[in-house]
This record gives sequence, C-alpha cells and structure tokens, in this order.
Amino acid sequence: MQALATLQKTLGVRVGVWSTIRAQWQRESSAIASDAPSLRPLPAPYLDADELKADDGFDADDPVLACAIRALETQQHFAQAGTALDDTFLDDSVRRIETAAQVRGWTVTRLAPAGRWRDPLDVEMAMAELTDPAAQGRRHLWLISDLHRAFVRVPGTAAAITRFLEHLLTLRGTNGAAVWIGCRQHAWQRLTQWRGADAAFDAVNAVKEASSMSLAQRLWALHQTSGRRLTVSTQSDGRNAATVEADALKPLCEWVQAARGVCGGHPARLVTMAREHAGLDENGAIVLRAADVPRAGTLTGLSYPQRYLLMEVLVHGHLNLDELAEIFVCPAEQIAADLAVLQGWQLLEADDAGYRVPPMRAAWVARRLSALQTLE
Repeated sequence: MQALATLQKTLGVRVGVWSTIRAQWQRESSAIASDAPSLRPLPAPYLDADELKADDGFDADDPVLACAIRALETQQHFAQAGTALDDTFLDDSVRRIETAAQVRGWTVTRLAPAGRWRDPLDVEMAMAELTDPAAQGRRHLWLISDLHRAFVRVPGTAAAITRFLEHLLTLRGTNGAAVWIGCRQHAWQRLTQWRGADAAFDAVNAVKEASSMSLAQRLWALHQTSGRRLTVSTQSDGRNAATVEADALKPLCEWVQAARGVCGGHPARLVTMAREHAGLDENGAIVLRAADVPRAGTLTGLSYPQRYLLMEVLVHGHLNLDELAEIFVCPAEQIAADLAVLQGWQLLEADDAGYRVPPMRAAWVARRLSALQTLE
C-alpha cells in the first residue's frame, strides 16, 4: 500500500509539472499569436483572372508550340507529342495549335475520349473515327489533348496503346494528316517504358513554363489596378513582410517560386493562390502571405499502397473506385479505406468523375512522389 501511495504521489507531481509546462507553453503561444498582425479580408475583386491573356504562361520560344506551328506554316505532315505536369498547360497548347492551324487553312478535328478505352473494340471504334472518309485529305490536323485519360493500366492496355499510336503514325504517312498529342509527363513516361512509342514520333517535348520572374511581373501588373501598397510575407500569419516595388520585384518573385512548387506555374492558378493568401493590414496595404503546403510532409508517412494509389490518380488525372480496384486487383473496400486516408491528408479530393489530386496541390504531390522514386 505504501508503494502504491508513493507511486500515486510521484505521478501526481509529474502530472502537475507537465500541466504547468503546458499552461506556460499555451500562454507563450497565445502571446506570439497576439503579436502577429491580424489581416482583414480583401475587397473584391482583387487580381482579376479575366484579364489574363490566353497566351500567358508560355514563352514565345516554347519548343513544343514552335515546332508544331512551324510545321503547320510549311504544310508539313507530322506526329508530335507535348507533355506537361498540368492539364491546363495541355489545354492551352491545344487551343493555340488549333488556332494556328485554322488560320493557315488546316481542317482541325479534336479527339476527346468520352470514356476509358478498355478493350480492343473501344480502340477499334476510336480508330474508325480517325479514319472517317469525310475527314481525310491533305492539311487535316488531329488533336488529342489528354491521352492519359484514355487508358487504364489493365491487362491488354499496352498492346492497345501501341496499336493506337501506330495508327496515328499511319494517318500521317498515308492519309496526309498531322497529329498532335498532349499527355501528362509521367503518363508519357509510362508509354515509352511500355513499348518505346515515343521513338516513332517526330518530337516529344515538355511544354515550357514561364519563368518565375515573368509570372511575378504579370501578378504585379494585375495588382497595380488595386491602387494599394503590396508587401510579401515569408510566413503564413503575415509577419516579416517585405515591400514590393516596380523596380524591386524580388520578394514577389520568391513568393511565386514557392507557390508554384505547390500549385504549378500556370498564371491563373497562381492568381487563385495569391487571392487565397492575401489580406489587408492595419494600414490598408495588401499583404501576400506564404502559400500553405499540405500537412503530409514528404509523404514518407504514407504506406506503399497509398503512395502507389496516389501515383495512379496523379498519372491519369481522374480514377474512380472501380478502376482503382481493377488496377490494383484489390477489394474495393480496401481501396476505399486508403482513399479516405489520402483525402484526410488533403492529397486527394472526390468529384463527379472520381478521385483526383487537388489542382492547387498537384505540383507539390508530383514532386514529392518523384523524390520517393515511385514515378518510374
């Protein structure tokens, strides 16, 4: 009994010490928080994305666009593939190539897969659409902006992709057509690993993103319409802010560099990120706070099944529960449990098409997965 009483007394002392330490820590934390300036909501609108031009985010010497447009100008028939981490860059590329082709007198047909091509019949129907007699002839351009959405990696997929790409090359060679394919970078890497498909194309290049400084200049131009002073903080609470001037864009450029590491380099996405992380200080100046990063750290806390699940969704853009269960040959209930974990970490989100990596975090997720050497 004496030993029990001694143990209770010892534990009571230790609990009391910990309570004191915790209370002191909470008081210090509250003091730190109270010292941080409180930011008020921004007046609307701020950074009007509608003012962004259609060609923002692309340099004039983008090799992907330059190569395709040069071929269109000289009426050469070609088969090219452009890759990008972000679907929005692929969509922008397709739009610009389509416009360039139409101005130069080409007939343009977009092929947008309505669903997954999962068996030989699906591929045959897609190829039949490509060989429609009414669409044949010289100066005909076929555009595919999202090849990564067409296939799921199941038995027979590699052979189907090979046949489809070979058919595109046949169109170029015998029917006088030109072909441009857009595909996510990691998805195209898988295509090349499966069958070496890129060796048959004239060019496979990554879409070039604008530099951080040029993006900062664009953000600065949009900000100036507000008529307010701009400061950029390296912390999420708005402290340690540096003033931005027309001849001193370094703080804004550093913010862009950090933000694009989370959401990518598309101008519209950076505008959204800036609006979500800006507020007014006590003097009415706009403070741009540091962009938040996901709570998942380096992703090392995820199990290997969860990492590979995240990788598949990233590669294909969207995948539903049944497709993921088919890819991993795993009960849907088990997949659903892992999906719930990834959603809890805010690494995945659900919509009508299935699951996807949140666009505002896609670049961050892709880089972390690459660092883990899972995208191979």
